[in-house]
Amino acid sequence: MASGIQGLNFVEKVTERDIDFLVLEELQVSPEFRDWFAARVYERPVFKSHIGAWHSVVDAELGESDLVFIFDAEDGSTKAVLIENKIAAEAQPDQGKRYRGRGDKGIADGYWQEYMTCLIAPRRYLESPTQTESYDTKIPYEEIMAYFVARRSLDGRHSYRATLVLEGVEQHRRGYQPKANDTMTEFVAAYWSHAQATHRSLGMPEPKPRAA
Repeated sequence: MASGIQGLNFVEKVTERDIDFLVLEELQVSPEFRDWFAARVYERPVFKSHIGAWHSVVDAELGESDLVFIFDAEDGSTKAVLIENKIAAEAQPDQGKRYRGRGDKGIADGYWQEYMTCLIAPRRYLESPTQTESYDTKIPYEEIMAYFVARRSLDGRHSYRATLVLEGVEQHRRGYQPKANDTMTEFVAAYWSHAQATHRSLGMPEPKPRAA
């Protein structure tokens, strides 16, 4: 029994939300990570003091930022990084443009004086010809993983974090593999039957098994 368990991955799968919360935790509690991340985004040392980091920041008109990191900079300004996180999901239309819209609105509303948009994802995702959305900077998961690997001798938690990010990289390599969910599949089938009976002109295609 024990040997069988030891052969399994320590998590069934890693979701974008898992990586969101890993990065969010580091931005909230680790001065070293905040300094490293800000310097990586702005390509120079800029971080002075922490203001905050937030997950799933939604604007009613311009949509959602996965993470928003705000800090006071060495030059006296308040800066922000608006972060989009991807493992394998396709980009939404104009997603990068809407990130800049939220950044501009943050300046107009007085939340920050300068901002950068940032996409974090596995390197293969960033290099894919289908990834055409524009961001100010892009950080591969592999660089974030390397940050934790370099510090694993200091704290065992860094090894855990590096392994979690690596699993995100491997999950992208394997590709998205949805698992059919009976409840969702039955719901969509019933929806299709109703559409066929009452709104056939919509031309809804016959549904396939759906994931949760």
